[in-house]
Amino acid sequence: MIQSLKEGFFVSYETGVFTPRSTKLSPMKTSKSVEEIILGNLMLNDRVLMPLFSKMLRPENFDNKQHGIIYAAMLQLSEQRESIDLVHVVRQLRKNNQLEISGGAYFLAELTANIPDIGASMHKTKAEPPF
Repeated sequence: MIQSLKEGFFVSYETGVFTPRSTKLSPMKTSKSVEEIILGNLMLNDRVLMPLFSKMLRPENFDNKQHGIIYAAMLQLSEQRESIDLVHVVRQLRKNNQLEISGGAYFLAELTANIPDIGASMHKTKAEPPF
């Protein structure tokens, strides 16, 4: 099954591999599960993925408001040159008084469980993003 992330840009649920279809990108229209895959992978592979995603995604691009709040905290951590992992994301959300409305620490931990590893897939294939 293939799910569109942006017009012309796809990720496979099975492999987690990104496949560019064109260089023109449009606002993100996604399902909840794709958003969770993105957030979970950012916590697992922040050094590989955050430079890529920070250029193309804004918190308001997420359909799920909780996901947008989590991503905003990740962007803050990135700007502070902090690691984007479970501990740091929980701390940042707590500092922002948004931990509970974002789903809590348990929800954040679940984001990294049983997801395709996009960063490893990109590294193994030496894939270059289209932008």
